[in-house]
Amino acid sequence: KSDIEATLVSSNTIVALGHVALALKSTPRTMESILQFFQQRFCQPPSRLDSLIVDQLGCMVIAKGDLHVHEEVMKMFTMITVESSSAFNV
Repeated sequence: KSDIEATLVSSNTIVALGHVALALKSTPRTMESILQFFQQRFCQPPSRLDSLIVDQLGCMVIAKGDLHVHEEVMKMFTMITVESSSAFNV
């Protein structure tokens, strides 16, 4: 039961942070701070939460808030795409 609760808490935290980033996109450094949290958590270690993080990062890009955040997220997406496609070229 504690694993289920921990996963639920983690999932809700990621979604809540994503929503905060969108709601406060015009507040300086909010999106950047949340991006840093997502970057630290993404694939460290790999988990089911990674797809949720990617979803929230995508929402942050679509929101067109901070240009720096947009560029960093797109770099992450490019890296993810290259690394995942190279796994199939082995």
